[in-house]
Amino acid sequence: MNNARESPRRDLPQTSGDSLFRTHPRNVSGKLEIWLVIILVCAGGLLRLATLDHDSLWFDEGISVSASGFSLGYLWSVPFDVHPPVYFTLLHAFRALGDSETILRLPSALASTLTLVPAYLLARALIGRAGALIALALLAGSYVNLTYAVTARNYAVLFLLLMTAFAALHHVWSRYRTAPSGLPGKLSLPALLYVVAAIGALYTHNIA
Repeated sequence: MNNARESPRRDLPQTSGDSLFRTHPRNVSGKLEIWLVIILVCAGGLLRLATLDHDSLWFDEGISVSASGFSLGYLWSVPFDVHPPVYFTLLHAFRALGDSETILRLPSALASTLTLVPAYLLARALIGRAGALIALALLAGSYVNLTYAVTARNYAVLFLLLMTAFAALHHVWSRYRTAPSGLPGKLSLPALLYVVAAIGALYTHNIA
């Protein structure tokens, strides 16, 4: 009977709990990564802008348009709606360009497109370059995200603000956790971005 211990298997990579995508985080070169991000963000923007006027406004969008017609003083002083006034203020500003379906839905489309950037940065910090690119592609073509992007409601703006807040908070926390000394000055801008985005979200939707 052989009492010798069997040697541990060495044919499987030891990832120490890391994500599959972070096992080889440098498989995507820096220049290629930048170009892929630009292409995916532009493609996502085109998908959102291409269908802004395909449907007429529906009931909830009409509520947004009606609310955005108030003066800024009224928007910020009278609790006229269940939602706070940030989105209605933004829509109020865009209505200076006109009242077509395209203009009224443009804030949502732009916000949804901009959301791709902090979403990619957060995913890159969590799962690496390759995983972040896959996540970016999925979000750029997400049916649910595209639906809210062409709706004159506050959901796309809320998603942008929340994603920005999460990305900024993760950046601050990860940097502080790894090197807490000497970082407060370097983290002031990301921390400020988190505060602004979080407050903006709270003033955009009542469940933020």
